[in-house]
Amino acid sequence: MEDKQERYKEKYNIKEFSQKIPGIQETIRKLKDDNSFENQWNSLIHYDIISENDEDRKQANTYFFQFQNNQYQDKMSRSIACFVGLAIGDSIGNITDGFKLSYERKDLQGFDSENYQKDLRLPLGMISDDTSLALCLADSFLENKLNIQKNQKFFNVQDFRHRILLWWYEGYNNGKWGYFKQFFGKKSEIAQNLPELKENVRGFWNADSFGVGITIWNSGINFVRRPFSEFCEEKMGNQNANGSLMRLAPVPILLRDQMELCLDVSYKQSLATHNGLQAAECCQVMSYLIIKLINCEIQLENNKDVQELLDQIFEQMSKDIEIQDEGVLCLIKSQQQLNFEKDEHNQVLEDVNWNWKSKVFQYSPTRTKRHEGTSIGAYCMDSLCMALHIIYQSENFEQCILKAVNLGGDADTLGAITGQIAGALFGICEKMKLWYEQIMKWEEQKVLIRAYKLFNKNKQ
Repeated sequence: MEDKQERYKEKYNIKEFSQKIPGIQETIRKLKDDNSFENQWNSLIHYDIISENDEDRKQANTYFFQFQNNQYQDKMSRSIACFVGLAIGDSIGNITDGFKLSYERKDLQGFDSENYQKDLRLPLGMISDDTSLALCLADSFLENKLNIQKNQKFFNVQDFRHRILLWWYEGYNNGKWGYFKQFFGKKSEIAQNLPELKENVRGFWNADSFGVGITIWNSGINFVRRPFSEFCEEKMGNQNANGSLMRLAPVPILLRDQMELCLDVSYKQSLATHNGLQAAECCQVMSYLIIKLINCEIQLENNKDVQELLDQIFEQMSKDIEIQDEGVLCLIKSQQQLNFEKDEHNQVLEDVNWNWKSKVFQYSPTRTKRHEGTSIGAYCMDSLCMALHIIYQSENFEQCILKAVNLGGDADTLGAITGQIAGALFGICEKMKLWYEQIMKWEEQKVLIRAYKLFNKNKQ
């Protein structure tokens, strides 16, 4: 804790961005204070921008859980499924996250797989950073006045970065609150049992929200030092990691009818934490795809339909999007990249093979070996290509999720990326509803209500 305090000695004179949550000045002050266990109960872990009595909660719940398989998958169902799919992929992926890469593993079939009940790093169904940061992005859109006609004022990047900092340090939008409510009751009851809690869950509880990666960590430090900067200026960490893809769903859901603006915001929200061109352009590719899927009127019946639809979308994408990075261009065309500079990550042609339509597509051999298979997929190009490969070879949402999480490696984020695209592609289904019920007790339908509000905010 002393090392952390040393980073924030300088005082900043900063205005507050919100009346409902601590302003940046107060946040930085708290970062300099002693982070005792008791003080955490005054954190934002139990805070929600949406009231428990909000009338949209019932409507969102009714729409989602009463949706029938034979119903037409419209824009709303695909939008909601996109966000819910993110949370499902993240949550199930947590079970095998960090496992050694395996292309043969198939036994993880959801939350009730007996072989994976031991040594879990999180309780079954709990969300991690992938979903939490998507919630922060959604909240930033919902809490700020949006002017779709003025691109430069539409997205408040400082507000979004502030919310990430509040998640990182104060538990804002963190799944842990569900854990404490589930086992120890309401906040007032928890406060009465602090001694017992301190003994039983200290190892689980810590100052930081679960899942914070080195790139997000450094972007938070950068924001505290330069709070009026819109984009991350840090070079530490993997600046082309997949952290800006895993949280992307709120952007194409809200801006499904404004493609140009959506691509712009997708790019900017990536630069808020990841100072890398490939990550930003991968976000544009993913948002373009999700928008096309949300607005799709085709009802899919088999894998052939899936492949034909994706072929059409990516062919048009190659004409519509201006991309600078050669690797991302090859990804759009599902091609082998021929020109590359050798470094510690790329040694052979197979390391820059972005032909995700191939039935035998696999991760980079060099990066797999370098990371011993346990964190493979953390690179934005790897995770997006693998997600597309999985979806291209599948015919329903369940298949997509299970193929992604059984791979291991960076399974939660691969699951979140796959879940967003597959959700927008296939819409709401029975398996999605069953899986989301396992998550709800931890995140209290935060994902569902935000997906519903984001969709309807654009209609206002």
